[in-house]
Amino acid sequence: NGDVNNIEKDEWLNEKDTKRITISTNRSDHGIIVLETNEIIQIDVAFPVLHGQNGEDGRLQGLLELAEIKYVGCDMTSSAICMDKYLAHEIVSSNGYLSPISYLFNEKDSYEMIENKIRNLHFPLFVKPLKAGSSFGITKIKTISELKEALKSKKDQIHLISGQTGIGKTSLYIDAINSRKYKKPLLIAVPTSDLKSELIQRIGKENIFDIPSFDDLPLIGRRFDIQQYYNQGDFEKARQCIIECARDVCEPEELNKFRVYLNPQIYLEQTSSCVIMTHARLLSLPDKILKRFEIIIDEDILYNSILVRVGSIKISTLKKILEKNYLSYAKREMIQDLLALKEKKCCINRDYIPNEIDTRIIKRCKTNDNIAEFLKAGCYMKLDDCIKYLPPIKLPKCKMIILSATLDQTIYEIFFPTRNIIYHEVKQAAYTGNLIQYPAYSMSRTAIKNIVLDENSDYPTLSMLFEKIISHTNNVVYGITFKRYEEALPLGYTLHFGNLTGTDYLSGKNGIIIGTSHFPTYLYELIAYSVGISEKSKNSYKNRQVSYKGYDFIMMSYKNKILQKIQLYLISSELEQAVGRSRLLRTNSTVYVFSNFPCNQATFCNIDYLKDADDPEGNID
Repeated sequence: NGDVNNIEKDEWLNEKDTKRITISTNRSDHGIIVLETNEIIQIDVAFPVLHGQNGEDGRLQGLLELAEIKYVGCDMTSSAICMDKYLAHEIVSSNGYLSPISYLFNEKDSYEMIENKIRNLHFPLFVKPLKAGSSFGITKIKTISELKEALKSKKDQIHLISGQTGIGKTSLYIDAINSRKYKKPLLIAVPTSDLKSELIQRIGKENIFDIPSFDDLPLIGRRFDIQQYYNQGDFEKARQCIIECARDVCEPEELNKFRVYLNPQIYLEQTSSCVIMTHARLLSLPDKILKRFEIIIDEDILYNSILVRVGSIKISTLKKILEKNYLSYAKREMIQDLLALKEKKCCINRDYIPNEIDTRIIKRCKTNDNIAEFLKAGCYMKLDDCIKYLPPIKLPKCKMIILSATLDQTIYEIFFPTRNIIYHEVKQAAYTGNLIQYPAYSMSRTAIKNIVLDENSDYPTLSMLFEKIISHTNNVVYGITFKRYEEALPLGYTLHFGNLTGTDYLSGKNGIIIGTSHFPTYLYELIAYSVGISEKSKNSYKNRQVSYKGYDFIMMSYKNKILQKIQLYLISSELEQAVGRSRLLRTNSTVYVFSNFPCNQATFCNIDYLKDADDPEGNID
């Protein structure tokens, strides 16, 4: 309803009638949703007039197709192809049409190699980002020196460095800190407080500034209560209790921990020292603060700290909130929509602005459910008597370097399509130790349960089953399996999947891993739905032949290839973490894996270990 002349002036966004909307993915709506009122406006046909990323690269077109809304212009596939300048050139040229000669380069290519490739081209040349708007980021190059400057341009890139577990990342961090050759101080983020403490000890307290986490605070007698406040989303009450605890502290070093924990931004704005913190702390800080640092992230933050953080809230709690009329109209409407969902159906949070919830509302609800986290979630699923939810999948909008054995460039591109993802592959070194894998059984939770419950089973208890499996190994000290089965492992040290990151005390020890670490299907489907993939486990999740790292094997998986890739990434990441506990890269230890999911550098022992005679050597390929 505004003045059309304001479009040319780029002032249309300031019109009073401008409203925030989103496309409804409910195919029966055939329209858009006004976010402020949740009003649905049906439309006959859409005219995509947006340019660049998210507008003409196939994403908007795909969303319209998902919503079954007709639109003009190119379809999703052709839009995506045309946005990829190099792919578009290749397709046009291969069909016999003349087009300018073009080359594709990336961060790993040396200037010498680039110069050799373009030697036969004539200046001026044009350097363009691979996927951006028609004129965004273009540089006209008249000389080779200008080319070098253009290639140095870096902005908010995510660098993925695939380094094996045990490669010696701590030594790299120490060298980087001591070199002092960076214009900005380093910020190192690690998955857990325990790993942070270990790194501080090796780096030296005098060389790095510690941003404490909750686990670092001396909260004698109050930790459980304060953790409960955090779990409920009552951050104000938790903060008040922490301040009360700080008043009882006399030791200057301990008191300083409280000060930095409660006011990290103040210290980060002022310090010129290198900094260390946990993943969770990093994800809670504003981009403005983080851009002061060169950020190095230890371990795969997407896997360890984002994708597997599924929450749950009871339906009875939500009904109670609606009855008491605690929330705004828009939030009540959202909850009513969630309660109306069919079983195992997903939906996206339409309110993209994560508003803080009044802590008085939390107190009135008198529940242990985290209402604040629930309302800020990105995606929801109705499951039995609760609503499962997944927080928004976001990373800070600043340059960062991630080092981990589990990194996957395609996965990062799926979840962060607008970011420039640069993958640096590190040549895989051979293990010093041994990795022996027995793939006869999947050893998933269900497989283990079925073996024990089978009326004809030779192993009617978990203890008997695990003793039989362990008989095929030599001198194992520790074991890793599922949490519910961990107590049945007759070993001195035991761990479970989901609790493995940064564990270093098992270095050099022989270990056994029993299990294919499948995640619940609701997690796969919530993650997939957050990136626009809707696939029900009821119809799609079944035994399929899948291919992974050159191996073909049968496992429970999905038909959708992107969802299947997400699933394989999650399972592979957990198994890689498990195998890495012995530090096979630098110690002469042995890890035995009983799973049909292929592990890197494994030697396969193809025997039926539940029927064959006990033979630690077996039939090794």
